[in-house]
Parts: sequence; C-alpha cells; structure tokens
Amino acid sequence: MSRWSEVALGDVLRERRQVPDLVVVELGGIPVVAKIVFETGQLEYREGRGTKTNMILVRPGDLLVSGINAYKGAIAYYGHENSGPVAATIHYSAYEVLRDRADPRYLWWLLRSAAFQASLAHSAPGGIKTELRAKRLLPMRVPLPPLSGQREIARKLDHVARSATCLERLGAECKRGIDALPLSWMSQRLVDFETRFHSVPLRNLITASGYGTSIRCTGDRGESAVPILRIPNVASGRVVPQPMKYAELTSRELAKVEIAEGDLLIVRTNGSRDLVGRCAVVEGPREPTGFASYLVRLVPNQASVEPEYLQAVLSVRRSQGALFDLARTTAGQYNISLGRLVSIAVPLPTLEEQRSCMHHLAALSGTAQRCSSTAHAASSLLPTIRASIERNALFP
Repeated sequence: MSRWSEVALGDVLRERRQVPDLVVVELGGIPVVAKIVFETGQLEYREGRGTKTNMILVRPGDLLVSGINAYKGAIAYYGHENSGPVAATIHYSAYEVLRDRADPRYLWWLLRSAAFQASLAHSAPGGIKTELRAKRLLPMRVPLPPLSGQREIARKLDHVARSATCLERLGAECKRGIDALPLSWMSQRLVDFETRFHSVPLRNLITASGYGTSIRCTGDRGESAVPILRIPNVASGRVVPQPMKYAELTSRELAKVEIAEGDLLIVRTNGSRDLVGRCAVVEGPREPTGFASYLVRLVPNQASVEPEYLQAVLSVRRSQGALFDLARTTAGQYNISLGRLVSIAVPLPTLEEQRSCMHHLAALSGTAQRCSSTAHAASSLLPTIRASIERNALFP
C-alpha cells in the first residue's frame, strides 16, 4: 500500500467540454491530433485539415486521453509551453488539471504507469475494454503526494526517461559500430591486397554462373518436389533453411539449378535496394536443392579462390556501392546484371593468405557477434529497469 493518501481523479481533474471553431480548424488555424504515440505519449498531428467527426478542444496544460487506446498508453500532456489550443476527435477526452492540487506531469506519468494501466483494465465493465470516458476515469483513486513531492517525482522520471533514451540511442550506435567491424576490417585487408597482389575479373575466378528456376514454388512438398532456396534463405548473408518452398522439377531442370557446397548465391533482383547484392556461401546441402530466379549462382574455381574469400570481397564491394552502381530499376525492381557483376576486379592473394584472412575474419565476426548480443541483452533490460523505477517512484 502507498504511504500517500489516495484521492479520486475527479478531485484533481476536470473534464474540458469545449469544442473548437470548425471554421478555424478547416482554415488550419487549429491543429488536429492524429494520434498519441503509445510508447512515448507524444502527440502527432494530421496533415489534412478536413474532418467529418465532431471535435473537442484541448488547451495548453491539459491531459488528453484516448478513449480507445488509453489502455495502451495513449495519454498525452499538452504542455503549457504551447501557445494555442489543438483539436481532437470525440474519441478523445481532454482534462484540465487543478494545479493547486496536482502537477500535470506527475499525473501523466501516473496514468501511463503499468500499475494504473492494470487497474484501468481491471475496472472495465465485464473485463471488456470499452471506450474510456470521464464517468469511469474520474472516480478511480490514485496515490497523491504533496504538490512539491509530485513535481520532484515528475522531474526525476523525466530525467530517467531522457537518460533511457540516450542509453538506447548509444546502445544502438554501439551495436551498429560492432556489427560493422568485420566489414571494416575486411575493407582494410583488401586495400593491402590490392597493393601487394594483382587483381583479376571475377569471371576468371568462376567455372560457371547462371540464374535460378522460374517454376512456381509452393509451401507444399509433393513426392517429386525439391527444396528451392529463395531470397529469404540468403538475405542474412548465409544460407538458412527456413522458410523453405518447393517446386516440381524434372531431372533435367534440377541439373541446371542444383546447388553444391561452395557455390555462391547472390540476390540479383528485388524491390528493396538493401537486399540486392547480398550473397551467401552454400554449405553442403543435405539433399538435392535448387535456387530461384531472383538469385544468381556463381561456382568459384576453388583451385584459385576460396568461396568465403570471394563472398567477403563481394560484401565489401557491395558496401562501397560497387554493386549498387550496377543496379537498374525495372517496374520498381532493382537488378544486377550478371554480365557486369562478373567484371568486378578481385585482388588475388595466395590461397594460404586467403585462408588466413578468412580465419581472422571469422574470429573477429564471432567476437563482434558476442559483443553485439551482449549489447542487445543490456539494452533489452532498460524497459524493465525503467518500469521498476517508475513503479517505486509512483507507488512506494
């Protein structure tokens, strides 16, 4: 139980039952709320002005509560720093805060807290989440410390929120930096290789190339159907067996598209530029497997080049924009021409040096992956820590 006395929200809030001048709204003189962002409680506004829905007026200093989504955190504080009112549809309710008794920011934090949200859901008639109106909200009782204490709690929670946002941003930046380390290291190695070894066109390092099958794939596997690798199976930069589709291929058709260990599969066309050029090395399929026409297959000459080295080179070239320079759009699709792809110059160190390079790259990638996982795990704790601080501050 809280050490503070409890009061009904109706003792500190008064529903504002004002309507805006619709002519002013139509002329753009009063912004119209589009939504309240669940995660932050921030207001977003409509771009258009017209509306066929009745409106309410929200004045600076008011709390705005979504009747439909209050249970999800759609409660906003329209601060006193704003110079004029805004409008919202009648699916919202605006409340004036009686400032001699309550601090608006404190109430905003309280109403968006997990504990209050749980009470709100529990108070719904029959457990059904109908629109939240004043007749149900205002009788609800909440802990209310002295006004000075409310302001201090709100100030501290604002500080916690800003700190959490900074930590989340810093964590995301660190993760991006960690994830980029292997590619950055490989880029530097290629600069060294280009000065020490000659470069050759990619076509000189492969024994075959070609496009995959255009036969329609399905999720159902018939007796004579074979697995077909598609863009989702190589989009991560490695071959993953799920999700898998299948196609009915004759033995002749399969012979043209059957993959083997060491083959390179490259995304050659897609509506997303971010996917085009991604490549993966095939690691020993357990059964006869083909690949789809949105991919291109390169068969490295392993007497001259390691498949993993070739994949690493192509990944660097892609990050440098070399593959994107080959991309063309047709009906909204980005494409890589096979003919121009195989003209890319590849620095060619000895096989021994290629293997050594790949060994170091794998070790660095493993370390980066572990660091990235640790950073992600640490970042995932922030919401729990923040919720705990909020609970202890609001319901001590």
